[in-house]
Amino acid sequence: MVQVDHMLGIPGDTIELQEESALFYNRTRPDLITIYWLTYYPKTRIVETAERMGLITEQDIDSIETGKRLTEESYMTQGSVRNPKPYYSIAFLFNYLPILPRWMVTLLVKSRLYRVFRIKNFYIATVLPRFIRMLFNRKDYRARTHIVRLLDKMFLSKLRKSS
Repeated sequence: MVQVDHMLGIPGDTIELQEESALFYNRTRPDLITIYWLTYYPKTRIVETAERMGLITEQDIDSIETGKRLTEESYMTQGSVRNPKPYYSIAFLFNYLPILPRWMVTLLVKSRLYRVFRIKNFYIATVLPRFIRMLFNRKDYRARTHIVRLLDKMFLSKLRKSS
């Protein structure tokens, strides 16, 4: 099983670069694409790079250095990206790409129809495609453990508390 870790929001990132990545993944067909969003941490070079590029300010760096996040969003749905909305649709596509036919992914990227799917909801954008993939890929033990943990958290733990 081939898993790819893909990061969104790196300084210099563009939607066009992400579309190129989607076409590359469509050709190579990894079994799973895990999306990560850039989150700035104190004393890292990426903070210096972002400042040089004008993506963050001195005030932002002060916040980062004191452990404050630049956004209120979850690191799973935005990280430190100031304007994540254009990236929600490409993240959605990356999560569904392994279960979509190649021709469909090519059509969605080349026509940019994928941009319609600006879905931020973690369960719809990330958990659902992994669940679907797990049903058809018997080798995906990791997804099974995640699904079991999620179901336990959502349902079984509530049942235990009520009894």
